[in-house]
Amino acid sequence: MKHVYDWLSWAAAVITLIIIIFASSSLINGRLYDDDIPASWDDITETFHRWEYGEPAKNQDVQGEKQFSSDHSKVIIHTVSGSVKVTGWQEDYYLVVYDRSSISQEHMADAYADIAARNNKIEILTQYRPNIPGIKGSIEYTVFVPESCLEISVNTISGAIQMDSIHNHTAVHISMVSSNVSVSGGSVLKAFGFSSSIDFTLDGSHVHIETVSGSVFGNLKRIDQDKSVIIKTSAGDITLILPEDAHAKLHGLTETGSISYPENFHELQMSDKKQEVRGILGDGGAAINLESVEGNITISIQ
Repeated sequence: MKHVYDWLSWAAAVITLIIIIFASSSLINGRLYDDDIPASWDDITETFHRWEYGEPAKNQDVQGEKQFSSDHSKVIIHTVSGSVKVTGWQEDYYLVVYDRSSISQEHMADAYADIAARNNKIEILTQYRPNIPGIKGSIEYTVFVPESCLEISVNTISGAIQMDSIHNHTAVHISMVSSNVSVSGGSVLKAFGFSSSIDFTLDGSHVHIETVSGSVFGNLKRIDQDKSVIIKTSAGDITLILPEDAHAKLHGLTETGSISYPENFHELQMSDKKQEVRGILGDGGAAINLESVEGNITISIQ
């Protein structure tokens, strides 16, 4: 009986596949459409995407800017390869500047900067016309944020990210594939990437960074006792600078590298099998976990 059910399931799958192929073929050849609407699949998709993507791109200046009130508390940026610069300032509004000048003239109508305020958030999105291969160039963004900004979120594939003078109560979230990141300021930093190097100076000590391949250099100006620092990389060095009055519990682990730490760490525990160190700085407190599979770990006090 089991074989009968298996055969019936296989037959049903074949029939379903034939129906899908026939329907797809009918769409491509225009057999399911009347004569007064586009018959080919290319015409149908072009008609749809021309109105959704082409008109905004054609009407957008090569360079421009938009202002938003300080009522918004979050900035979200989605881009593919263009650089992103974010700066904290004392003005009472947001300013978003875009630059499309690196896009080739032949593809100027295939990409535009979609910048809008939605639900108490400022959203910045690079829109590309689908199925257009070989678009040369990218859109770059420069964003100025007031003190009312509580969170900055950036998602990119390969665009460089630079943040300066971020207000000390602002949280920064970054997701990237292959990118160089520099962050100065802020109280929270969460960054996840594949092949990315990260350099940060933080006013707080809530850090969570994970990257597959890339070095991490961090400078913590303050250690919060109820926060944690997690930095992990598979292939890359980790360097972390702590303030002189820091109180923390340290765990450092590397498979093939070395671990350097200050002499004033106490209650040290070292593993014989791996390069692993546990220790206390001051009275303990904040948990610091540093892990690199193939890289050195260096901790210093400044």
